[in-house]
Parts: sequence; structure tokens; C-alpha cells
Amino acid sequence: MKKSDSPQRHETDPENKVSVRDKAAYGVGMMSYSLMVNGYSQMVNPIFNVNLGIGPVMIGWVTALARVWDALTDPFMAHITDNTRSRFGRRRPWVFIGSLVGAFLFALVWWFPEGRSDTFYFWWLLITTFLFYLGFTIFSVPYIALGMEMSPDYHERTRIVAWRSLIGPIGSFVAQSLFWFATLSVFATPIIGMKWTALGVSICIVIFGVIGAIFPREHPSAARAVSKQARVPLLRSARQTLSVGPFRLVCGITVVSLLSVLLVNQLGFYVNLYHVYGGDQPASAGLFALAGLGYQIGAVTAVPIITMTSSRIGKRHTLVVFFCVAIVGSLFKWWAYTPALPYLQIVPNFIMGFGYTAGGMLSNAMLPECADYDELRTGTSRQGMFGAVYSWMFKLGAAVALVGTGYIIKFSGYDAALGAAQSTDTIMWMRLLLAVVPAFGLSLAILLVLRYPITEQIAYDMSRELKARHSEA
Repeated sequence: MKKSDSPQRHETDPENKVSVRDKAAYGVGMMSYSLMVNGYSQMVNPIFNVNLGIGPVMIGWVTALARVWDALTDPFMAHITDNTRSRFGRRRPWVFIGSLVGAFLFALVWWFPEGRSDTFYFWWLLITTFLFYLGFTIFSVPYIALGMEMSPDYHERTRIVAWRSLIGPIGSFVAQSLFWFATLSVFATPIIGMKWTALGVSICIVIFGVIGAIFPREHPSAARAVSKQARVPLLRSARQTLSVGPFRLVCGITVVSLLSVLLVNQLGFYVNLYHVYGGDQPASAGLFALAGLGYQIGAVTAVPIITMTSSRIGKRHTLVVFFCVAIVGSLFKWWAYTPALPYLQIVPNFIMGFGYTAGGMLSNAMLPECADYDELRTGTSRQGMFGAVYSWMFKLGAAVALVGTGYIIKFSGYDAALGAAQSTDTIMWMRLLLAVVPAFGLSLAILLVLRYPITEQIAYDMSRELKARHSEA
């Protein structure tokens, strides 16, 4: 194996550099993204299963169907934003609107009337979840596409995503801490606590989303590329996007690595609550939040190291190294979730955050390269569609994982009616799956990473050719 992806390291041209202010503002927008998607996923089981008694399989089906809906709406939103022409660009107006709509609908999920039947809560969760993910789509698709268009440079694209990866974990940590906020003694019940907590989260979503919409700018070359570009029909655009081989590999890397975590992510909550703390919700909530903080600290710590490593050995080899680190963290969870040393679980969460950050960060930094590859073939700039189809692939897989989560919880033998009296076999299966499934998925992802063909040299060659085409246009 070669020492690096390229025999030559390239320096970023001044015209392709993005100011720290714009990169930071774009990263702030990721907090809205994280608060929406992680806030929902972290709280849906604690509120609707543990506190309302809705079965985990029913909740799994609701969240899975909603992610399918989310995946189906992404290409439509991508088609809209790719074909938007305004004085503010193609992406920023929609990021602004999406932050407002998404914030309102996030709060709506949790403001249900109390004292109703299980059937009522099932339909409330289903309908509000579908509406919420529609608002999330309006925000997320143009937001991801905006980051792809801020610079055409191989390394600067990594730095832009690095800022997103550096600031976004703050939102993820707040989302991880929502259960702790909801169980504070100032609230009569966690249900009431979540209602008021959700209002605060919604305000934050608006503030951070608006910052992410106002300050970042598309690179001038992106505007030139679409100034006279013909509108491509939706289905043809999606089909051409899926025909890009390197893009399919990036999707595979993301789906296999992250979905293996999503499949068992909720088990961490149950293991911590019933195995480590014997069913004590307030006590487990505090450590659950700290374990989430450990993950986010690991993620933030990794960002500059990933950026530096990628500039030296390339994105592919950096991914392999950090995925191996995450495998170690995942397997260590078997020993770290223990009543004897409750705080030990922070360690594998830190290691997982450190290793997994490279997956999200570098996969997203590869997407613009795939879009350049496609533009050279077809002459069409469609970063929005690449971001949407990428999300579409991930969300369809996430839907399968979410359904699987409910069945995994049921397979373990968990019974909400038993409370703290869960069987030893139930706890054993939860702990085993929590440790082994992500490690297996990461191993498969490494095999896909090694097949990704776009090196640093190839990326710069494509960038130069596209620049010449845009200048001629």
C-alpha cells in the first residue's frame, strides 16, 4: 500500500479559500441539524415507550416509516433547490425556511394531550413524525448542498466539513442530554419536562439555522456553473446520480458503518437504565448524558487530527485508521457498562466518537468529488441531488435499522411492565449486541473504503478541468 493517496501534496489557491467566519457560520448550522434529528431519535423511546408504555416494535415501525417518507422527499427537495435561481443563491433561502418549519414541527411531536389511549399516541407519533421529517428535509438537503459548493478545493472541502464536524457535536450533546433535562425535579413528570425542553430546543434550532443560512456563500464557480444550465427532469437527475460508481461506494461506506450503530443505538439507554442503575431513571439520565458528552468530546477532539491526517495520507487511508479505532471502542462496551464502575462507560463512548467522526466527516468531504466526477461526464452541476440521494440511501437503510431496533429490543426479552426486574438473559443480549454489531459493520465499511478510486491527484485534475470549462462558459 502506498504511503499516501497522491505523490504530491497540493496547496489551496487563495481564490478557493473560505473565510473562518463563513466556515464557522456554516458549522453553526449543523447544530440545528443535530438538534432536530438526534433530539428526536434520543427521546422517542424514553418518552413514548418508557413513560407512555407504547411497544418498542410499534415505535420502531413509526420511525422507520417516517424515515422512508423522509428519504422519498429528499430528491424532490433536491430538485427544487438545484433549480432555484435567486439573488441569494440556490441553497440559502431554503435553509432559512427549513429552520423555521423544522423547529415548529419538532416541538409539535412532544406537545400531545395526556391521558389518552395507546392508539391515540400511536397516531399522534406517526402523523407528527411525518410532518417533522418533512420540515427537516426542507432544511437538511440545501444545507448539505451549500457546504459542497463553498469551495472547489480538495483540502478546503475537508476543512469546511471539519468545521461542521467540530461544532455539530455540541447540538448532539444537547440532544443526548434532553432526557436529563426532562427528568429535572422542577417538572412534575418527564413528559411535562420534555414538552418545555422541546420549546427551548426549537428556539435554538431557529437561531442556529438562520446563522447557517445568512453568512456562508456559494463559490463563484458554482454560480457560473448553473447560470445557463438547463433544468434536468427529476428522475433522470436521480438516475444519473446513482450511476456514479465512486458515489455508490461513499453511500455504501456510510450506510454500513453508521447503520450498524443505529441498529443497536437505543440499547445503550436500556443497558444503562436497567443493568447499570437498576431502573433508576433520574440517576441513569445523568450518566447517560455524560456518556453522550464523552462521545461528543471524542468527536470534537478527532476533528483537527482527522483534518491533519487526511492532508498527509489522504481521505481513504485516514478512514481506515479511524474506523479501526472505533472497532476497539465498540468491543470495549461489553466490559465498560457495569454497575461496579458506572462511569467507565464514558471511555468507549469517547473512543467511538473519536473513530466514528471520520466516517461522517470524510464521507461528506468525498461527495463534492463525486459531484465533480459527474459534472465532467454530463455537464450538469447537481450537488443538491448528490446530497439528497446520499441521504436517501442512508435513510432507507435507517428505516430498516429502526424497524430492526424494535425487534432487537423485543428479541432480548425486554418487557416495559417488568421495570427494573428485567431478566439476566435480557441484559446479556442487550450488552452483547451493543458491542458486536457496530464492530462488524465497521469491518465491512473498511473493505468498501479501500475500493474508493478518487485520490487527491485525481480530484485536483478534475477541479482544473472543470475550472477551464466554467471559464469558457
